[in-house]
Parts: sequence; structure tokens; C-alpha cells
Amino acid sequence: MKKGFLLTLLVLTSVCYSTAQTYNVLEYGAVANGKTNCTKAIQKAIDKCAETGGQVYFPKGTFLSGTIFLRSNVTLHLSPMAVLKGSPSPQDYPNIFDDLPTSAPTKIRNPDTQKRCQVGFVVAQNVHHVGIEGTGTIDGSGTEWTGSRVNDGPGRPNSILFIYCEDVLIKDFTLKNSVNWAHYYLKCNRVNINRIKINSLGLINNDGLDIESSNVSVSDCIIESDDDGICLKNSDYEPIENISITNCVVKTNCNGIKFGTSSLGGFKNVSIANCVISKVTATNHWNWDWHKQMPDIELPVSVLAGLALEVVDGGVMENITINNISMRDVQTAIFIHVGNRARREKPTDPVRPPGQLRQVAISNVTAISHSKITNSISGQPGYPVENIQLSNIQINGMGKGTAEEANRDVPEKPTSYPEQRMFGYSLPAHGFYVRHARNITFTNVDFQLRNPDKRPAYALEDVKDIFINGKNNDYFQVKDEPKKAVYTAEIK
Repeated sequence: MKKGFLLTLLVLTSVCYSTAQTYNVLEYGAVANGKTNCTKAIQKAIDKCAETGGQVYFPKGTFLSGTIFLRSNVTLHLSPMAVLKGSPSPQDYPNIFDDLPTSAPTKIRNPDTQKRCQVGFVVAQNVHHVGIEGTGTIDGSGTEWTGSRVNDGPGRPNSILFIYCEDVLIKDFTLKNSVNWAHYYLKCNRVNINRIKINSLGLINNDGLDIESSNVSVSDCIIESDDDGICLKNSDYEPIENISITNCVVKTNCNGIKFGTSSLGGFKNVSIANCVISKVTATNHWNWDWHKQMPDIELPVSVLAGLALEVVDGGVMENITINNISMRDVQTAIFIHVGNRARREKPTDPVRPPGQLRQVAISNVTAISHSKITNSISGQPGYPVENIQLSNIQINGMGKGTAEEANRDVPEKPTSYPEQRMFGYSLPAHGFYVRHARNITFTNVDFQLRNPDKRPAYALEDVKDIFINGKNNDYFQVKDEPKKAVYTAEIK
């Protein structure tokens, strides 16, 4: 495995310089009473600002609006007591592709992705040097939404939706109460997201921060979401690469930091460091009391997987480093999986084989888990997970595993939706279940149990070249004794 990789990110300066002009939305007809629809007035200010470049300024007050479109060289500036509030009416969110000139290609080849991106609140597409800044608030009005509340229902706008943009700066403001995903950056290049706050508890399926872009820096953010907290996605065959995520706090009732589910082109050169993951403080609409939905879950509200690395659509994930992660309230700390959903960019494309997941280093992790769905690394027959290094990891587990659970057969489920519970509510190990894997190293990985557990620390199935060095060395099992010769395990 490579010892490291060079992650080159362009650190963006402010989109607007001190000499840039400022356009106050009040001067273009906006009314700060929270009742008057200001869409046209705000758009007029944006379009005027685009002529010179500069910032569109929101003073103190609440400005109600439907979809607004950012232009090149324009930054929205939210003053400390300004609120840009989304309209609760679906008719105020037109199909955003109607805003593009007929000569501009949408470039979104995946029809499912294009459907998801048809509506948004603050939208930027095919523009450059754009951003949102200031310490004010964007309120999506999710709890007031009058449209469909069904998961992925039509017409639910993403609050921040940037598509094919370059040189994006997002900093300092708070986004709350989204109708759909809070932030979605699709096929953008050079994105800097810094010191933002997200509180996305308004409706179901409200991811916090979704990134499907390259050359991205995310730092010093506080994210609270009923669905996935930070999620890397890829819905076409080009890789998503060069991403840094640092110093973030993620609170969720789903997955903390996740790669996937969409993973057609895979993910390369990603660094994640110094993050804290825990359960969401409230779950208003998703309403999953996990200990009622599934057996042997200790907490009603809890993180599914703190770290979820998934390649299930034929892509390649490689050169991933994750370091200094603290998590609590999780059902599962680490979930690494190669699946085979056989999804394609377009329905007419040929079906591809399962993807590849390799060259991953996870280190300095502490976790407190609350289920029998323990950590797992799983590939597919003939498509193993490869070259995974885990070091200096301490996991405080619930325990309570039985001898029957230690000997259960785990189904493959290659085409199932990937989630840490996909193999059942208990795995055959209280530490790590590893299947279809090569060149796996565990160094100073320690499992502490709060209750007795009859499962081994490690359960191995179709694993070759594994090195285990830690306190739990003496307790592992290899499934299918006649095939034991294929294992070359070094236990110290």
C-alpha cells in the first residue's frame, strides 16, 4: 500500500474583493417582512451584480423567496440578523434547467440524478467564482412545506444546489430546516466550504452535506441531520477526487461520514481527519426509534455507521486516509463494503462488474457502539477488498453475542442496498467480520465489551494475507475449516 498521496487543493480566497460593488436587495424591491415574496427583487439584484461582479447584500430582516439563480462573479452576503427564507409553496420552485440557455448542455447524464436536481432554492449552474457568505441564516421552511413529504417526492427543492460550477466559496452562514438535501455540490471544481452550520431536521431524507465534486475542502463545520451527515456521491463514470474533510462535528440519525450509495465512478484521494460523530439531538420527522425497528439496539436515536465506505455501482475507491475520529452513539463504527447493484449511468449502458475498494488507511479512532451489528469489511467473490490498514483503534462494544450468532451463515446480498444492517442484526464477530478480502492489517485494534459475548473478536471468510497485532490476537476464527489453507494469517 502506498504510504500516502499528495492531495492538492486550491485554497480559495474570497470571491468578492474589497473594491467589488455591493448591491443591497432592499434597493431592488425586496421587503424584509418574511411575508412578501421577494424572488423577483432578489434575482434582479443578482443579475445587476453580475454586470460588475460583487456581492448581493441582505441586511437585517427576513426575506421570503422561491428559487434564485446565482451568476458568475456574484456572492450572496447574509448579514448577522438576515434570514433568506424559502417559500413553503412548490410552485415557487420551477425546473432549474429551464433557466439554462438552449446552447448550454446540462451535462447530467444520469436520469435519476437529473430528476433529483430539477428543483432547488439557491441555485448555481455552469457559472464560476460564486459563493454564499456572512453569518446570517438560510431557512428552507421544511416544517412549513405544503408539497409532497414522501421520501424523494417530486418537487422537493435542495436548499443549496450548485451544478458544474468552478471556484465556489461557502462560509460562515447557518442553513436550517431544509425541504430536501441541505447542500448538494454536483460536478463542481474547486469548492471551499468553511465554518458553516447545518441543522437539517425539517423533513425526511434530509442529508446534511452531499459532495459530488472534485478538488474540495470542507473544514470547521457543524452538521446536524436526520439523514446522512457528510456524504460523498458519484453518479457518473468519472471519479470524484481530491477531497479534504477536517475538523467537523457531525450529528446524525443515519450514517456519519459516508462514501456512496451512488458510486459509479468511485472516489480517489480523499483525506478525512479530526472529526467528531454522534447522534442527532432530535428526530422530528424521520421518527426512527431504532431500538423498536431492530432487535438488540440500545439507543432509540443512534448513528447507523460512523464511517461507511461503499462501492456498489462498479466504481473504484482508492487512496483514502481517515485519521483522528471520535464517535459515540453508533450502532456500527466502521462499515466497508463492495456490492454489485449493477447500476449504470444510462439504462442503455452495458452492465459493469463489481467495483474495487483498495488502499485505505484508518487510524486513531475511538468509538462507543450500541448494537450487535459489529464492524465489517466485505467484498464480493472474485472482487475482494484489498490493502486495508487499520491502526490504533479502540471500540467499546455492547457485546451480548451468542454462540449461535458466532456460527451463523452470513448471506452475500450483492445487489441489496448497502447499509451496515444488510447482513442481519448480528455478525459472527464482536470486533470485525471480514469476508472476501486481501492484505488486511490490524495494528493495535482493541475491543472492549460492556457485556459478555460468545463471538470471537475476528471472524474471517475468504481472507488472504491478514496481519493482526493487538490485545485481541488470541481469539479469532476462520470459517470453513477445509479451506483454511487459503489463509495466510500472521498473528502476533
